[in-house]
Amino acid sequence: MNIVLYASTVAGRREGLTLSHLLKFVTGAPEEPLLGFTKQPSILFCEEILPTANTCICRLMLPLEVTTYDRFDLAFLSDYFGYD
Repeated sequence: MNIVLYASTVAGRREGLTLSHLLKFVTGAPEEPLLGFTKQPSILFCEEILPTANTCICRLMLPLEVTTYDRFDLAFLSDYFGYD
């Protein structure tokens, strides 16, 4: 599974999920600020089961092994995941 492929799928074809959901999950903001983010978003691969994020430093933490995108959908659409 590939996060770039997943994001491109989200861009038009994942039911109820938008790129705004992904951005909010990682940064806490549903859209990019006019002057940009003070910190560059980054991705860290780890042993977690679900994607998590640290919104203070704009870091997305993704599981090393993913067999289905259902867990990504669950995390990115939930208000309870992502805010570290």
